[in-house]
Amino acid sequence: MKPHPKPGKKKKKKRGLPPAKRNKIYQEVIERDEVCQNPYCKSGWPLDIPHHVKKKSQYGLDIESNLVLLCVHCHGLIHSRGLLKVSGVYPDWEFTEL
Repeated sequence: MKPHPKPGKKKKKKRGLPPAKRNKIYQEVIERDEVCQNPYCKSGWPLDIPHHVKKKSQYGLDIESNLVLLCVHCHGLIHSRGLLKVSGVYPDWEFTEL
């Protein structure tokens, strides 16, 4: 008979960079790109968000060459609606409308 585990919460492994370092990298990407990098973007939304080209779940890293600046609208086209795809490495990104 196997012993029962002790009750209580298990510690989760910490993934990625510490928030301060991640925020510094995100700020560098914002300064580098300045505006949404999607060539098909027509929204002109003011808020821009760094997007991981290679997903973190697919071992994409928090590094500048894996981040592209997208407006909220274009970021939503990727994550919520699946209508836009970004691939490649900085500065040679490829945007595909699906």
